[in-house]
Amino acid sequence: MRRKDREIIDAAAIDQIIRACRICRIGLNDHGSVYIVPLSFGYRQSPRPIRSLSDEACEKS
Repeated sequence: MRRKDREIIDAAAIDQIIRACRICRIGLNDHGSVYIVPLSFGYRQSPRPIRSLSDEACEKS
């Protein structure tokens, strides 16, 4: 986390934020060009660290 003053580490707060979102946007920088990619995502709460369902799909392929 780049800014510790904005870090959210409470699992319940993170879950609430994720459940309120319909789209996830990832900001990227490629050799000085900045762009944002909107993604649809699935999410389920589990005792493991937070991971998107797309992470699990990538691991299986």
